[in-house]
Amino acid sequence: MVDRPAQAFLLPGPVKMDPRVLEAMAAPALNHRGSAFQEALEELRVLTQTLFGTRGPVAILSGSGTAGLEAAVTGLVRKSDAVLNLVNGKFSERVHEMCQVFAHPTALTFEWGTAVDPARVSEALDAGSY
Repeated sequence: MVDRPAQAFLLPGPVKMDPRVLEAMAAPALNHRGSAFQEALEELRVLTQTLFGTRGPVAILSGSGTAGLEAAVTGLVRKSDAVLNLVNGKFSERVHEMCQVFAHPTALTFEWGTAVDPARVSEALDAGSY
């Protein structure tokens, strides 16, 4: 049995995990080309379709949140694209940094922890071609 740490994390990650999850992670890894993994992946796809109410294909991405953000950015923008990034926290800063590599971004910044101001967004959209 894996002991559960008592301290609290006061940041987005890593997060506390249930002892059952830690125990399952201690099991030998599945061969990602084997039938057991393929069955588990198919079950996840079906459950994900149910969760999001779709019959369309879903992609399961294994990686960090940053990997997911990068997949989204690289799948949505091209070098010639002008992108308006609404920046008001660490993850939106990270998206803006990624867009600097893959497109031509403009940051519309707001103080961390505050809501995005729709009027400022509207002004920026009217003033640029995004």
